[in-house]
Amino acid sequence: MGIISNIKERIKEKISNIKERIKEKRERRRIEKRAERDRKAREKIREKIERRSRDRLNAPQNRGGGRFGARRVMRAGSGLMGGVAARTVPGAGVDTGDIFLILAILIFFLDLSGNFGGRYSGFDIIDFSNSPAIGLNILMSGVFASFIAIFIIRKLISREWESITSEILSFGLFAFVITGFLILNYWIASPKASIHFVYWILFGLTFIKSNEDDTGFYMWTSIFLLVDFFGYRLLENLVMFRYLSFLVVITAFYVYDKSKSTLAVIVLVIVTIFTLGFAYADAVEQGAEGFPIIANTEGPNLEQTKDAAIEGGRNIYNSWQRTLSRQIEFAITGKVEENQYEPLGVYLERVQSAEPRYYEGEPVVVWGTVIARTLNDPINITVGCYIKEGNKKENASKVDPGEKFEVFTLEELDFACTFNGLDAGSGTITTFADFNFETLAYLKVYFIDDNRKRAMVREDLDVLEEFDITDDKPVSIFTNGPIEIGVETTTSLIGVRNNYNDYPTPTLSISLKNRGGWQGEIRNLNELVLFLPDGAKLKTGSGCEFEDYFLEDCIASCDDDSDKCKETCESLFEGRGKDYSGHSLVLSDPRVKDDLKDFERFKFFRCKFDPSKVLENTPITTKFFRVKAKYDYTVEEPVTVIIGDILDDGNRISPPTNLKLSPQLGQNSRLVLNWDLSKDDGSGEKDIIGYNVYRKKVDGEYELITDDGLLPNGQDNFQVYDIGPPLDYCYQVEAVDKDRNTVKSEEECFSGG
Repeated sequence: MGIISNIKERIKEKISNIKERIKEKRERRRIEKRAERDRKAREKIREKIERRSRDRLNAPQNRGGGRFGARRVMRAGSGLMGGVAARTVPGAGVDTGDIFLILAILIFFLDLSGNFGGRYSGFDIIDFSNSPAIGLNILMSGVFASFIAIFIIRKLISREWESITSEILSFGLFAFVITGFLILNYWIASPKASIHFVYWILFGLTFIKSNEDDTGFYMWTSIFLLVDFFGYRLLENLVMFRYLSFLVVITAFYVYDKSKSTLAVIVLVIVTIFTLGFAYADAVEQGAEGFPIIANTEGPNLEQTKDAAIEGGRNIYNSWQRTLSRQIEFAITGKVEENQYEPLGVYLERVQSAEPRYYEGEPVVVWGTVIARTLNDPINITVGCYIKEGNKKENASKVDPGEKFEVFTLEELDFACTFNGLDAGSGTITTFADFNFETLAYLKVYFIDDNRKRAMVREDLDVLEEFDITDDKPVSIFTNGPIEIGVETTTSLIGVRNNYNDYPTPTLSISLKNRGGWQGEIRNLNELVLFLPDGAKLKTGSGCEFEDYFLEDCIASCDDDSDKCKETCESLFEGRGKDYSGHSLVLSDPRVKDDLKDFERFKFFRCKFDPSKVLENTPITTKFFRVKAKYDYTVEEPVTVIIGDILDDGNRISPPTNLKLSPQLGQNSRLVLNWDLSKDDGSGEKDIIGYNVYRKKVDGEYELITDDGLLPNGQDNFQVYDIGPPLDYCYQVEAVDKDRNTVKSEEECFSGG
């Protein structure tokens, strides 16, 4: 027995030794792997430092992050967006930064041209009162979550755990900005805005990424995008910034900072001279003395901006609650949610007088831009202008465009109105746009068995709190546009009975009213439809003049045959496994007709409904009431014009008249302009010293084409050689006297092949 015990002890000892050696071997292997990883990490850091040192040493010879030479040097980008962030590509000795500078200048000239939707002037930033909810929508969107998830997964796979905490904030900003541009994508309809967006993404992935670490790349790319898209509108009241190209200036400053590029310095000097020159010319044209800082435009002042920001802060909590609930309800209310904050409708912007002052007898011109974005159906828009003299309304003598036009998604169009024979004095011209539009809305309502509700109330229990319902006061949500639809029930928590023979049924109220900030009125209601959830029955008659409305009726009401409208109709009738019933207001009913008279800013409807079949087998349920309204609307924007008395103005000069255009096509195509001289040409005291000629594309802005100086007095013709088909141009001739008083001829346009 002693021998066996000894053998067992020896075996146990050997097994224990083997385990210890295996454990030591594993520990040694683990330490070696960690040391290998640390060595590779140190090598990467050393390579990065050496590469940056070489770049700095070679900067005077290789500006812009590298020179295009015989060697091809490519650097793989390690950012989330993937791709290759190349410092250089093969070429003929041109710097990368300088190439982006040249590209920025070309884009700037394209921005100034009338092509691709008119001059680029950025976009209005979302007002502060709505921005909390919009920001939360972006943060809770699937796109933003995908960006964050991919970033973290990539870092974990590459074992770069330490960089997650250092880069998460800058990458979060980058992901937020890119997600915002993708979700609020109304800018895509502008070709120039799309060009700007692509430019900054390429500039960031190549030049910025080759000169910054990942944190710098994320931060600077985001900031440059935001400034370029929204800087124009935020600073347009400052005279200098009205003519400043943020794209060129930002590129030039950044390229110079990183590469000390001589071209960047030259560009900055030229841009400064250009900006100051045009700003001063603008000030002189407005009749300002000296050099004003603030432009003569209307816009929100500091106090209004502060109030809007405070109001936005007050709404943060409510916006957060609504956003959380909307993520759950999106499946059946998605159409409304998606467009709650979209800039839907028709807007009149940049409405202004063509001249700061007119004189009695000469044409008065006002112009502006109509911006339209539709929900489902195309919008038919008619623009115009009128001026009131007492109780009399006088329409413009000429409107361009003069015909109704159709908008399918998002469009911008310039318009102009001309008045003839207006009397001297100060007057208000009202520009307007008539259009058809559609607004959708829904209301969330809770239903519970009435006996259960009464029992819980007797026990002093909060019913909604007991069922973990946090949104205890749901409000109607509606798509953006000129009117808001209010939907209310008797209470947000409705007790359901088996029958309502001896008990009053709950009521459903619908209100249509003008939205704050819209200067216009509802001209006509074309359709009002209620969609009740399964189990709720509308009690028509006795002031509730509605009739059954089916899917076929909704599709038939679409203004076109697009699938978008049909899909919206189908979604309005669909629920969570249950269909909705539709009910349309009978517009032909005499009582409804009488009720809709003088329908301008507010209208109210009320109906009763029977919810006895809503609950089915559940103790409490959530249902949605939906509303669709189609209507005609007029939006207005006033502008003040000043008309001087010609007899009281000693500086008044006569304009050139009878401007004629004669095209002469052939090998040397040209356009000959002829006009009758100003009556003051050669008159002595108010003698004309010369003429300027201006040209514009039919849908563009006037530009001076007599760049060599004034045409001499007595000259009544001018030839334009830089033309080519199509010849869609308009011209004006301007007379200038010795005191630099000016007056322009009437516009003359030519459209040919």
